[in-house]
Amino acid sequence: RSTVVYFFSPRCSWCVKNRELFAKLHSSQKDRFRWVAVSLDTTNVEEFVRESNMAMPVLSQVPDEVLDSYKIEGTPQTFVVASDGRVLKKWVGSFT
Repeated sequence: RSTVVYFFSPRCSWCVKNRELFAKLHSSQKDRFRWVAVSLDTTNVEEFVRESNMAMPVLSQVPDEVLDSYKIEGTPQTFVVASDGRVLKKWVGSFT
């Protein structure tokens, strides 16, 4: 099964605007994919996750190698990753 990886930052205005749409996407597709969210910032992560109703694992400290491998330069960014590690789809920016 593929995994959706969502990179965000609690201080990112587009991530805040994206919360409701991301929650709807997760709710409608939660059985189709595995889900994980990755915060690029450690400040206010718990509050952001609670307010966003993120019912998935959320990581807040990942090695730079992970960010480099996904070429993360900003947030939000969303990836669909195959079980073999190939990136199947990438969205840069908000869903709106």
